[in-house]
Amino acid sequence: MTLASVTAFAELAPSAAAFDRLADQLDSNELVPADMAETNRLLAQLHALLPAGDARRDRVYRALYCEMAFSSNDRAGLAYASSALADATHAGDIHAQIDFHFCRGQYQALTTTSDDALVDYNAGLALARQVNDVERIGDGLTLRGTVESLQGDQARALVDFLEANRSYANAGKNILAEGNLLDIASAYRRLGEYDKARTYLEQSRAWAEQRHDNGSLIQVHLELGYLDDEGGKSGTAILELKQALTLARQMSERQSAATALLGLAEVYNGQRQYQPAIDALTQAGVAFASVSDQSSTAMLHLQYGIAHAGMGQHKLALTDYAAAEAGMAADKNIRYLAQLYAARARSDYALGLLQATVEDLQRTINANAELDLMARRQETILLSYQFDTARRDLENRRLAADAALGKEQIDSLEQVRRWQRLALLLGGVLTLLLAWLALRQIQHLRHYKRMAMTDVLTGVANRRGIERVLAQEVQRAHEDGHELSLLHLDVDDFKQINDSHGHQLGDWALLRIVAACKEALRQFDQLGRWGGDEFYVVLPNTGAEASVLVAERLRSNVEALDLEDICPQLRVSVSVGISRIRPGETSADAMIRRADVALYRAKHGGNNRVESEP
Repeated sequence: MTLASVTAFAELAPSAAAFDRLADQLDSNELVPADMAETNRLLAQLHALLPAGDARRDRVYRALYCEMAFSSNDRAGLAYASSALADATHAGDIHAQIDFHFCRGQYQALTTTSDDALVDYNAGLALARQVNDVERIGDGLTLRGTVESLQGDQARALVDFLEANRSYANAGKNILAEGNLLDIASAYRRLGEYDKARTYLEQSRAWAEQRHDNGSLIQVHLELGYLDDEGGKSGTAILELKQALTLARQMSERQSAATALLGLAEVYNGQRQYQPAIDALTQAGVAFASVSDQSSTAMLHLQYGIAHAGMGQHKLALTDYAAAEAGMAADKNIRYLAQLYAARARSDYALGLLQATVEDLQRTINANAELDLMARRQETILLSYQFDTARRDLENRRLAADAALGKEQIDSLEQVRRWQRLALLLGGVLTLLLAWLALRQIQHLRHYKRMAMTDVLTGVANRRGIERVLAQEVQRAHEDGHELSLLHLDVDDFKQINDSHGHQLGDWALLRIVAACKEALRQFDQLGRWGGDEFYVVLPNTGAEASVLVAERLRSNVEALDLEDICPQLRVSVSVGISRIRPGETSADAMIRRADVALYRAKHGGNNRVESEP
């Protein structure tokens, strides 16, 4: 439906039916305003249709006004949502309370902290479940998922997004389900699943173009920009982000424009174009301030710090990093904190603050270890969700079959099920008791196992640890028919670095190389130190083309390392050999040998190269 088709509403007298029809079209995104002026006209039309003295519909109008009218003033939106929520609570209108909790949560995320937003989202979601409002349940899951994704908990975010789509489908709100594809794409990107992310983004782009939804197109361009930047395609990333910026300015969407400018600054910093980064950050800061948006303040400070450090202004950079750390710690964003600590360690060292350097490097290692743990936990959550979903679908089919039976048969089956549930309950209690006893012993063992599997210097898996990971993945690939690749990395001419500059500087260089490699890897990839300057990377579910992309990203990240703060003129590079599992292969030894041969060819070809097995 086009916006022109609703202009007749403005000429109508107040009408409950017309009001409900227009309100539903706005709420379900059947109508999407082209810009803020169109938004104001639609809200005015809706208000003209509001029957006098109708308190319930007045709250419906206020909920839509809360969501649509404050894109240029987040603090005013927060105050409006809080006041409206108090009124809805006093009136006992649960549906309105849900809407105002969700609205206030969105402004909390922009002006205070993501944890404050989660409080409102969970409160609204609980009320929606209480009254079984399936559309609002979908809204709450989507909003909560966006916060979880920003905080790094991609698995829980994906579960919420996918469950939101189920709710929208049950409510017959297919447009809302289509709009949710963008959130799913963002979560997959942050998980490092770039192919899946691009697939969902292309679907979102087609959907937004079909509906002439420029607001969604802005978000698609932003996500594609982030995706290209993380994939090492900075040129196309800049083009996507500039398209987002142009659209945002055409729509007078200052918040989206600010987000695009911040994204451009991050790409410029990655290209070492520090003055363009500063210029973009200055514009972004002004735009964020104009809408009272504080959600990106920490990232602004981090990118300012990186730019100032790149220009040699390390004292100013440390001030930026301190401001960034406070915001990121409050939002519990481990992924951004890991970037911050690594960047600050370089400035610490440049200023001769050796103790601070060591402390920030240790923080970097700890943050990366926590990210690795989160990645494993998220994989478990996703697998559990897939299992639960399959089990739920099976149960639904079983219930449908039961419904076809006669009443006598159903009663008989129900009696059997009661005994089965009792048996399962007793078995579950016994299982929990045994699990509790076992957990106490496991907790004592885990710490020692982690120590035995971790390289002391770099914090990544040691030889024993990476051998174990590789053996497990080979077994899994053999059983499930999945692809598996192995990278063998060797630092070029590392012995000369140790001989010329000493082993301590060599250790520093290894730490920086490991950090650069981790930035290039996906969350489920596993990096391990074989010994000395040799490393292996296990790439689950990765075939020939993708393994070469990952290897090239590793090689490029290391080649781009700036080690001036450690030793002037020092440059490092790595050579990489790639092998892939072959049909019927059940041992890791053959993959290791083929990766070694491929590495030898890379070395023989002149270093700083990637070679694959034939």
